[in-house]
Amino acid sequence: MCVCVCRGRNNEGYSECPHLTGELAHAVVTGMQGEDERYLQIVAGCKHYVPYDGNALTAASDFDLFSTYLLGFKRCMEAEGPAWKGAMNVMCSYTEQHSAGTSAGTNSCTNSRILDTILKQRYNFSGFVISDLGAVDGSTAASIAAGMDVYLGQGPNGQEVRSWLASGKLTEARLDDAVSRTLLPRFLEGEFDPPSMVPYWDQSKFGCDRVGASEHHQLAYEAAVQSLVLLRNDGILPLAKQGLKVAVIGPFGTHARWMYNRYSHVPATDSPLLVSLAQAMTSALGSAQVTSAAGCSDVATTTACLTLDTASVKTAEKDADVLVYAVGTGEPIESETSNGSSGPAGATLQLPGQQEALIEAGLATGKKVVVVLFTASPKAGAWMSKAHAVVHAAYPQMKGAQAVTDALLGDAQFSGRLATTWPQHWSCNASYPAHPPRWSPAACEVVPARLLGSNVTYRYGATNVLYPFG
Repeated sequence: MCVCVCRGRNNEGYSECPHLTGELAHAVVTGMQGEDERYLQIVAGCKHYVPYDGNALTAASDFDLFSTYLLGFKRCMEAEGPAWKGAMNVMCSYTEQHSAGTSAGTNSCTNSRILDTILKQRYNFSGFVISDLGAVDGSTAASIAAGMDVYLGQGPNGQEVRSWLASGKLTEARLDDAVSRTLLPRFLEGEFDPPSMVPYWDQSKFGCDRVGASEHHQLAYEAAVQSLVLLRNDGILPLAKQGLKVAVIGPFGTHARWMYNRYSHVPATDSPLLVSLAQAMTSALGSAQVTSAAGCSDVATTTACLTLDTASVKTAEKDADVLVYAVGTGEPIESETSNGSSGPAGATLQLPGQQEALIEAGLATGKKVVVVLFTASPKAGAWMSKAHAVVHAAYPQMKGAQAVTDALLGDAQFSGRLATTWPQHWSCNASYPAHPPRWSPAACEVVPARLLGSNVTYRYGATNVLYPFG
């Protein structure tokens, strides 16, 4: 899991808040590794270690390192079960830590202070460190000597390792330690024991037919509901169920696939887990009260919404009392290589393509407008203050459509809170993918005591925000 404080890849991280990130990471490690007296349920991994903010070079002082970047990893190591203590895997990142004002640093996977002194000695980490893909910059021998245990990808062969030992680049003690750390989780998982001894091999409890059990569906629904954030409501919500005609418009309203982010397995087209918001709303109100339109001509392959399908939108909204716009970024826009900020003017809070024009056209009709945002990164525009209600749904996945429908109709309560700051301007973003951020203190009203360092969180960030953290 990604326990970095959010730096633009908000669809992967928990929050811009180091404390919240750490508490969630602690809970996930505890749940994943299990409570058996002898065995691990599964190896939990915490990444990207450290510091990581989306840049190749990170200027982080020790204050920033320990008060911001390391807190989540420290909590990963403080998780504990009867048979284990701490997450059993940490992934070192491809970033470099360097001092402010310098252009060269030490790669995280070759940084002995970070890997050995802090992680293994100070935090008592007993598992193995694995490199991120392509993270080893330079000598693999140096990385292993510094504390990395496993090379992700096509690593060195035995002959190379023997040459390192012979030349003194690697000691036998460090090699033994790396092997021991790699084997320990496998022993704790019962890989070398008879299956009858390992409770997690019990197919009646942990077999493939248990995947997607009814309690899993209920938990997914509860998680989706509790994640919904009501950003704006002039009194239109909850929507009336009787006699109200609703038009669901937008790429996320008709194509459920986009409610799953890039780290999810997207069900088959005919799967009952692939339910669109339009379908869920129809199930709740009946087909006579619900119409729908994607609004974007390219919705089958992307959420970019480069061209509008105005004809279908006009047909859908013709007799509707309320227009529900389901818009956002989605995996094509917001992925591992894109933080959802791309747009007509580069880094921006704007919605992709013609999605804002889609909303503005609905506002121009004079009908009630509800906007549901499916995005991890902050989004805003002139439409936000004109819409009658705005909901942030993030990526609610398999039970997302039902959760949003129930909340809009008053059958579920909005109880979510924003995990990142939503700024007035993109350059004031508290989770901006740069360190130090490219802020204008006058425009963003940055707390003047700390214009550098960890002002990339709400603790030292802009005060004139659109929606604050929490």
